[in-house]
Amino acid sequence: MRALLPLGFILCLTSSLCSQVPVLQGYPFAKGGYFQAVEEDGVLYCTTDFGVAIWNVADPAAPILLSRYMMTGAYRDGELRKIGNTLLLRKRGKVHAVNVSNPAAPTGFELNLGGSTQVTSMEVRDSMLYAGTGNNIITYSVADLAGPVALDTVSVGWGVALSRTGAVLLVATQNFLVRADISTGLPILLDTIPAQDGLMVIDAMMAGNRVALLEGDVMEGFSQVEIYNAAAPGAPELQEVINVDALALDLLAMDDSMLIVQAGQPWVYDISVQGGAVPAGTLPGTLESHESACLGGERMYTMDASFGYSVFQRTGPAAFTVAAEHNVGDFIGEMKASSTGFVVAEGQDSLYVLDPDAPGTGLGIRDSRLYDAEDWWVYGDLLVEFRMTPPSYYELTILRIELDGSLNFQATLLPVHSGNTERLAIWDDVLYWSGYMSTVTVTDRYNLEDPATPVFMDSTAAEYNAQWDGVLYTFWNEQGQADLYDAESSPPGWLATKAFTLGCAGFQAGYVYQDPQRAVLHQVSNSCYAAVDFQDTANVASYGPFPISEPIGPLGDGTGVWNKVLYIPGLNTQKIFLYDVCEPGYFSYLATLPLRNFPRDLAFVDSSMLVAFGGYVEAYDVSNVLPCLHLNVASSYTPVALTVHPNPANNYFILDPAGFETPLAWEVWDAMGRLVQSAVHHEASAGIRIACSHLAPGLYTVRVRGGGKAAMAKVVLE
Repeated sequence: MRALLPLGFILCLTSSLCSQVPVLQGYPFAKGGYFQAVEEDGVLYCTTDFGVAIWNVADPAAPILLSRYMMTGAYRDGELRKIGNTLLLRKRGKVHAVNVSNPAAPTGFELNLGGSTQVTSMEVRDSMLYAGTGNNIITYSVADLAGPVALDTVSVGWGVALSRTGAVLLVATQNFLVRADISTGLPILLDTIPAQDGLMVIDAMMAGNRVALLEGDVMEGFSQVEIYNAAAPGAPELQEVINVDALALDLLAMDDSMLIVQAGQPWVYDISVQGGAVPAGTLPGTLESHESACLGGERMYTMDASFGYSVFQRTGPAAFTVAAEHNVGDFIGEMKASSTGFVVAEGQDSLYVLDPDAPGTGLGIRDSRLYDAEDWWVYGDLLVEFRMTPPSYYELTILRIELDGSLNFQATLLPVHSGNTERLAIWDDVLYWSGYMSTVTVTDRYNLEDPATPVFMDSTAAEYNAQWDGVLYTFWNEQGQADLYDAESSPPGWLATKAFTLGCAGFQAGYVYQDPQRAVLHQVSNSCYAAVDFQDTANVASYGPFPISEPIGPLGDGTGVWNKVLYIPGLNTQKIFLYDVCEPGYFSYLATLPLRNFPRDLAFVDSSMLVAFGGYVEAYDVSNVLPCLHLNVASSYTPVALTVHPNPANNYFILDPAGFETPLAWEVWDAMGRLVQSAVHHEASAGIRIACSHLAPGLYTVRVRGGGKAAMAKVVLE
């Protein structure tokens, strides 16, 4: 029978206000990369790709996370300044004013700087904001944050970067450094220091009356630091030149006695004697990706773009010891959904179990474990890790993702065969492990009805790409054929070979994705879509090509189909494009979801879509994204309440049919969006008992329709 209409579908049919764009719900993961910081009164404010992380560092060895302020943006994008109890945060060309009078509960809003102004760098002093906007510096009065006033605009040249020491503003352009006096508010030119012939200005700092100018030749991988005596305005005097062995990209810190240059490693120079800089080695510690540093008395904090931040104690003019290293940052590059309603996400050296429905920001981590494996997979409620152990054994670690999100070890499996490639899948409680053995691919099968005790079943000289309805498929895309096998026999017996056509051809024909709910292949590129329908193996049908006119650009990871909707993340466009693929042969544009960053991966659980952006993950509600609206629906349905008990359930649960007329149809869908059980009742005066002991524990959706009414409810099976 035709699948029941979800409640959102019903409401959409009866309303003209039907948005097909996913709705942002929260941020289950927000660790981030750390880029820049300001420390004041024992509180450290750190810019990250998700916004600002605020830490109590009164005890530098045991910092306490006070709060997060969300202003999402790209990796390494962010700049932070502080005026009184207000942080000014620049990301994506915009500036937010964030009230941190209570650091545990920051609140903020975007400053109205006028029109389409894109701020690329900024500096502050008192109630003045100096905003670099390409070739210009605009001076704003921000005495009233609700109404910034532009006071002055100065054109200085391409590539403006700003910093400040006291009442002197440093303006670094590609070809020269400008110093301006801002003691009276508006910038007044003091002097200009041109770049050396053939070199480009990279960074600049000032301490006391000395200016350090970092210049380099990016193509040649060469850089140097020039130190000037700028005591006399208008006549900076070159004191010395420090040749850096590698290309330096940043000056991390500077005061009267030391200079730190980031050139692969953070190199420290003793500059206490003017004109006599002496190398003092590198900063100690295990973290090397120091993005910036902030000095606070005898303590220094450096930001690591990947792991968090380090705390250094100063022991001499140019000497530091590590007081603490805090691996509080991380970024997600890959995600995979489970049947228990959670998503497993891979960080740099950890696997996280994320709850898409977690309230708050960064509070969705339900469990985590150190990840040191070669690869990992999630099928149903099982997580499998692959490792190579000495001397040359392959090892699979099987864990269960429990209903509370915790990870529970089940077994360690040493496959019978270990080739030089590996592929794993789990279908219908059977684990398939494939490896290439010199001249042939061999697949071992294990019974996982009890994942704590895997039982070897058989080995075959074949590799299987998919399983639908008890049939295994091996796809030969270039040849345009598929071999079908009986998954129930041991070993799997050959059933048939079917021909098919992938409609998108040529150099950019695209990738092939399996539908998680139907025996359908989807071929997707940035300009073409095609499909192959295996739902009737006696009549395999190929459809397409269908042109894609939207400006998608290169496809991002996570492209695929969920609940009959094709999601295509544009890697460079910072958008997700949605298409209705209700039935094979039907292809229609639905909507575009604009993003604020480059998507790294997508994962779907029930009615939620998670989008990984590196240092943070966004959760979207996709229940309003409704395919098949083009179908001719015989009647409208009135939504009503639905009672399900017991909930949670073990062996059965009961539907209350009150309010419905017969015939009454019900369906049970798992968290992966698959129909697992359905029936039609022509008489239903009492409660309808639905057996569920054969279903895996997890979150399920129950949908009911009858007599012009429809309802939907969630039930947890234990």
